[in-house]
Amino acid sequence: MPRSSDRRFRHYGPPTPQQLELFDSHQGIVRLAHGRIGASWRARRAGCEPADLWQAGLIGLWQATYTWDPDRASFATCALRRVTGAMLDELDRARFGRVRRRRSLIDHSAMVGLDADE
Repeated sequence: MPRSSDRRFRHYGPPTPQQLELFDSHQGIVRLAHGRIGASWRARRAGCEPADLWQAGLIGLWQATYTWDPDRASFATCALRRVTGAMLDELDRARFGRVRRRRSLIDHSAMVGLDADE
């Protein structure tokens, strides 16, 4: 059971009829992203199962139904970005065991021992 302070887990609540309709009518976006990413060299090299990518895409589509803002973009645009990102995160988990995050450009720990006079 996840802790309530853990930000990775989010309780979305029960879906509205509009969210269910969006999810059902836009599953072709998952098929599109799966066709692009699932057959790529990156997916084959990572050793990721196609079913795992498909599931990650469905989870991304489900999250898009909750986070979509109609004032910013169309649902298809939001969903494609969310689905593609979820699939790429799944590839990183398959390859590295976790999702890699960007590193800082400057390693501040190496600067601790430096003096201004040197």
